[in-house]
Amino acid sequence: MKTQNLIFTMLLTVISIASFATEGEKGTMATPKVEVISNEANIYKLLFMGKTDEKTTINIWNAENKLVYTETIKKINAFVRPYNFSQMPDGVYTLEIIEGRTVSKKLIFHGVVAPVLKEEATYPEVVKVDPLTGEKSVYKLTIVNPGKVKASIRIFDGNEKLVYSTVESFENIFSRLYNLKEIGLGATLEVEVNGDVKKYVL
Repeated sequence: MKTQNLIFTMLLTVISIASFATEGEKGTMATPKVEVISNEANIYKLLFMGKTDEKTTINIWNAENKLVYTETIKKINAFVRPYNFSQMPDGVYTLEIIEGRTVSKKLIFHGVVAPVLKEEATYPEVVKVDPLTGEKSVYKLTIVNPGKVKASIRIFDGNEKLVYSTVESFENIFSRLYNLKEIGLGATLEVEVNGDVKKYVL
């Protein structure tokens, strides 16, 4: 598909994004975190943080409701994906993200239809700790932060004694599993990024 290749081989200008989200069927977990930012000409970056490791399908629809791009990402529940609209006609596009039974949508105002932003868009910063399904006392830490950053990660036992400490360098996304079976109840995971400290009692 020619249009598909055009979208994924280019970059973009500062343009404003409006968004809306729809929940899936009743009983589905909370809507995943989805953000779209544009801080380059004709480049739109999708930041996705899902709830599971299910496959994620991304569709882009034009104003005539015609599918102009689609892809499927498997076994990754957090990612940043750039889409290049430099050869796409001006207009309003719908970015549709499908994870399991949950559908999220973002509107992209491309070209002359785009309102002017007063400030440059930036990535939201996200720190997330989730128990690993089917594993007792195993947790998955995911950090999303723009650019190259360092995160200080510390683990304390139930008596507030430091039992683990490290500094991780990464770009955009960091994800790792931590097995706390030997630490016991009341462990605390502490994450510090850019001077901001978040604590999670596990």
